[in-house]
Amino acid sequence: VELNTKGMDQNEVLENLKDAFSVYDIDGNGSISAEELHEVLRSLGDECSIAECRKMIGGVDKDGDGTIDFEEFKIMMTLGSRRDNVMGGGQR
Repeated sequence: VELNTKGMDQNEVLENLKDAFSVYDIDGNGSISAEELHEVLRSLGDECSIAECRKMIGGVDKDGDGTIDFEEFKIMMTLGSRRDNVMGGGQR
């Protein structure tokens, strides 16, 4: 999953990130777990394992709680589309 921000102002980018976050935050608790990430990626046709999802989250989980909040999600989404550190990366 990539976020195309070309030609967008900061407010548009932020709104798109909020929308994307709400898709991944299935239970609406304000954070994304590896299980939620795995479920959404599978629904998008990505064959990402739960272990890979945990690794992706671990790469940006600054507070070490095993989930990512919106601030951590923004970091994840701005890192690029490499599979080893971004949700669903590698799909173009």
